[in-house]
Amino acid sequence: MNKTAFLYPGTGSQYTGMFKNLYEGHSVVRHTFEEAGESIGLDLARTCFEDGFPEEGSIANTQVAILACSVAGHRLLAQEVGLKPCVAAGHSLGEWSALTCAGALALPDGVKAVWQRGKWMEEAVPNGGGLIVAVNNLPLHAVKEYCVPDPDTGQIVEIACRNAPDQAVIAGHREAVERITPALESLGGKVVRLRAKVPFHTSLMRSAAEKLSNELANLSFGKLDWPVISNVTAEPHEHDPASLRLKLAEQLTTAVRWEETVRLMQRSGVHYAIEIGPHKVLKQLNRKTARNIRSYALDVPEDWPSMFELRRLKPAFIDQCLTIAVTTRNRNDDAEQYRKGAIEPYKRLLQIREQSAAEGSEPSCSRKKESFELLSGILACKRVAEEELNDRLADLVYQLNGEG
Repeated sequence: MNKTAFLYPGTGSQYTGMFKNLYEGHSVVRHTFEEAGESIGLDLARTCFEDGFPEEGSIANTQVAILACSVAGHRLLAQEVGLKPCVAAGHSLGEWSALTCAGALALPDGVKAVWQRGKWMEEAVPNGGGLIVAVNNLPLHAVKEYCVPDPDTGQIVEIACRNAPDQAVIAGHREAVERITPALESLGGKVVRLRAKVPFHTSLMRSAAEKLSNELANLSFGKLDWPVISNVTAEPHEHDPASLRLKLAEQLTTAVRWEETVRLMQRSGVHYAIEIGPHKVLKQLNRKTARNIRSYALDVPEDWPSMFELRRLKPAFIDQCLTIAVTTRNRNDDAEQYRKGAIEPYKRLLQIREQSAAEGSEPSCSRKKESFELLSGILACKRVAEEELNDRLADLVYQLNGEG
C-alpha cells in the first residue's frame, strides 16, 4: 500500500559543484549533461562545477542547469532503483523537469524552451530591478494583506509561491517588496532575501508569458507516462497539448500552489517522495506540510540506502485505484451527479482499503474487482475521454486478468 511521488526543484536550489560526484561516477549523468548542453551550445559541466551561479549571472543558464541535473538524476534513479512514481510535481521551473521526465517533452526541446523562457524573464525585469523574499512563520492571509500596489508609485508586490502553511514567497518591484518587509517582520515573520533578481510568478512577467505562449505553439508534446500536477491549478495536467501550452505560459504570472500540491498527494495516499535535482529544498518543505510522507533527496548521499529500499515497493491494487480516482481531472459540472458518481464510490474505496488493512491481508479478488468497478464508475462520472480512460485502466486490467 506504499506509493511514491517524484518532486523536482526550481530556481534557488542551484549551487556551485552541484551533481559533480554523480557526474563523475555515472555515465548516464554525463551523457545527459552533454545532450542538454549541446542543444544550446553550453558546457553544463563547466557551468555547474566551475563558473557557478552568481546573482548577476544568467537566469536562463541557471534554469537549464537545474533542468539538466533533474533529468540526469531521474535517469540515474530509473537505472539504479527502477522505480516509477504514481504522481510527480515540480516547483516553478521544476514543473518543466517533471513534464520532461514524464515524457511530455524531449530533453533538447525542453532545454531550448527553458533557456528562451529564462531570457524573456530577464528582459521583463522592471527598471530598478525586482526582488523576491521568502516569508516564514506567518500564515498566507497575514502576508497577503500587505501585498497591495503602492498607492503613490503603482509598484506591485504579489504572492509568488504558496509553499507551506507558514511560508510564502513574495515578489515584485524591489522598492515595493522592501516597503512591506518591516511590517511583516513586526508581525513575527522571518524574511529571507532570495538570490534572484527576476520577480517570478507575478504580473510583471506578463510580457515573458506572451512570448513563451508563442514559442509553445511550435513545441511538440508527447503522452505523459504518469500524472504531473500543475503549479497553476494544483491538479494533474490534462492529456492535452493545448492545455499544457496554456498552463505553462500562465505559470509565469501565477503563484505556485505548492502546499495544495502536497496536500493532493496526501489525499491520494502517497507514502514516499523523492526529490530529484540539486539540494533538498522540497524535502525540507514536506516537513512543514506533510510529515507523514517520508521524503528523500537524490542529492543527499545519506538518503540513498532508503531510496534503494523502495525498489521492493509496488503500489497495492486498491491504492492504485485511489490514486487514479484523485489525480484524474473532473469535467462534470453537475454537483449532484459528482456526489453520487464520484464522492460516494471514492468513500467506498477507502472503506475497502481500511477493511483489508485491518485484516492484515491482501485484498481478495472480489474486492479488487469491486474496486475496479468503483473506479470505472468514478472515471465515467468525471467524463474522462475514452483514450485517457483506457490508458488509466490498462495496468489494472492486466493485474485482474493475471488473477483469472
